[in-house]
Amino acid sequence: MTTIDDQSMIFVEADPAEVEAAAAALLQQQMALEALASGLWADLNQRKRLRMARENEWINAEYAYEGVYTPDQAKELTGTKIFVNITRPKTNAFHAHLSDMLMPGGDDRCWGVDASPKPVLSQLSGDKTPIGTTEQGAQVQMGDLVAGITEEAKKRAKAMQLLCEDQLAQSKYNAEFRKALFYGAKLGTIIMRGPTVSATIKTMWKQVHGAVYEQVPANDRTNPEFGAVNPFHFYPEPFARHIDESEKNFETFFLTGRQLRKMAKAGWDADAIAEVLEAEERMGTPPDWYTRVAQIANASNSVGTPYEGAQPVKGLYEVWLCTCDLSGKELTTLFPDADPQLDSLPVSIWGIGHKIIKAEVNPLEVDCIYSVAQFIENETSLFGHGLPWAGANPQESLNAAWRMIIDNGAAAAIPNVAVFKSRIVPADGQWAYTPGKTWYVSRGPDGEDQDPDVRKFIQFLDVPVKLNDLMAILKTAKEMFDEEVAFSLVMQGVTGPYTPETAGATNTHYNSGRIVLRRVVSNIDDNITVPNIGRLIDWNMMFSTDESVKGDLQPIAKGSAVLMERSEQLMALKNFMPLLLNPAYRHKIDGDKVIDQVVTNLRITDVLRSEEESKKIAQEMQQQAQQGQPADPAKMAMVEVAKGKLQLEAQKHKDDVAMEQNYLQIAMKELGLTEHDLMTKAGITKMQIDAANQRFNSEMAAKLRTGHGI
Repeated sequence: MTTIDDQSMIFVEADPAEVEAAAAALLQQQMALEALASGLWADLNQRKRLRMARENEWINAEYAYEGVYTPDQAKELTGTKIFVNITRPKTNAFHAHLSDMLMPGGDDRCWGVDASPKPVLSQLSGDKTPIGTTEQGAQVQMGDLVAGITEEAKKRAKAMQLLCEDQLAQSKYNAEFRKALFYGAKLGTIIMRGPTVSATIKTMWKQVHGAVYEQVPANDRTNPEFGAVNPFHFYPEPFARHIDESEKNFETFFLTGRQLRKMAKAGWDADAIAEVLEAEERMGTPPDWYTRVAQIANASNSVGTPYEGAQPVKGLYEVWLCTCDLSGKELTTLFPDADPQLDSLPVSIWGIGHKIIKAEVNPLEVDCIYSVAQFIENETSLFGHGLPWAGANPQESLNAAWRMIIDNGAAAAIPNVAVFKSRIVPADGQWAYTPGKTWYVSRGPDGEDQDPDVRKFIQFLDVPVKLNDLMAILKTAKEMFDEEVAFSLVMQGVTGPYTPETAGATNTHYNSGRIVLRRVVSNIDDNITVPNIGRLIDWNMMFSTDESVKGDLQPIAKGSAVLMERSEQLMALKNFMPLLLNPAYRHKIDGDKVIDQVVTNLRITDVLRSEEESKKIAQEMQQQAQQGQPADPAKMAMVEVAKGKLQLEAQKHKDDVAMEQNYLQIAMKELGLTEHDLMTKAGITKMQIDAANQRFNSEMAAKLRTGHGI
């Protein structure tokens, strides 16, 4: 029965059967939700148990990086406990080199966006078949249409690239990328998540009235975010060897109660969070790796052994995130309005223990939001190996060699003492040897007289110093570390007697030594950069309202192809510049692109004018040339003066070379040497001399063309 109290209030008397049915449905929904949460929580705990062997490797890497002996190693040490930490500087150096290669200068891109290649268009680019006419009556050929399509695709790719670049800058992608590279160098696996809606709660100021503002949660799905993932917090399928083989992935976070309360205010399940906070259902038993890492963090580096009394941080809640595909029936458990006939949808489920605090369909319908690359590849697991793992044995050998040096030095500095106790007694009653100690000589046990030669009753036994032998072991251990981790001094840019003298040869020598790094960078390009940028392009294709950025586009990784060869490119471009002035080749070379490449490699792109400004200046110069306007006399005079100075410098250099050759011939006659003998003894080849002269001639030619040095 329905009764109407007034025009604004309507009261409906519900059917008891309907109320009971609704309550039963709600109870069934809650039971299904609890069953789903319990199943996910049990799955996560099972993965934690299966991954303990891998965590032992990571824990040992943490010990080595921090310069701390493991508890088992510390118990076996009897002498000095010094730790010679070569793992930390090598790991930091490798990380720094990778960061510089992939993000030189901190702001350069190691990626790009280009239109997907169309083989059909390439074949039709030169087709002159008429297909119509313009409004002015001009004939339009098939090749013209293809050129227009290609140009439009390039514009859209450039617009998408600028949009992606702005989004990555807002999400601090480079900072997260550097963090992921550090995890990879130390623990062996580079993991990044994204693009996603921010998991942390951001706020914005909203005007209430007048000058009164309040902070409200900001939920903007148009700003994607990327994040680095610590391998300790990542739990893929236990037996997956590639991220594509892991259909369900877990990630854990340790949050404070304050962070959970902010999440409750931002639309997460406030009731479930309140139950967790009231029950103080915190981390429970901390993961084994968490406790051990806390011990390392509290270790006493002065003795190189862990502090056994270290306790894990209190007051944290372990929040887990599960990303997976759920079928239509499972979707109705989380989303009652979902279509049960759906095959599956990618979802993100957040929980604490046995409780789900948030669930949502992933904005981007992709197979996986994680990108994973291995630092040192491991074909048997999704996780790779880090530099501390590769250098574990040489690091232990280095520590052992240095401990032997210190112990041998201590033993050699203070000799052992042999004492005839029946005839000599310490004045202080202590048998320990100390500087300036007084000894009493007594009669023998048979009452014989005192012998004045005290040296018969006390002998000092010197321990031989093995410094040279031990230093050889130490040196070998350091060399073996470089061999094991494949990261030599040459790759780090360290010069030595083996380094060539000329700049070009040194650069070639240096780049040849970095060939191993190129392999690592190529792996990162294929498994991190390309998937990340590809998903970001998909994100913008789905959510961007700007139609000018949309098209059939693809990401391009440039970490190993461009950024690592910057110096070689710059050298080639400098040698290529003279061709721009040669009329025979000028029509084949795009001078603007050459200049752009040069300033990009020099990292001085700020000196370039904008495209509009460059076009304006070019038009003005063309108009001046057509009008026959003479050049500025002052500038012409400066150019002539510069040319005169350069000619004098060239003549002076020529005279100096001739004089040096005369001196050389005189010296050769006096010594009875031929030119071949002299070059052989000095280690100089004719090729090196010609190369030096060629470099000088190129420099002088460039100076004459530009009016200044290079």
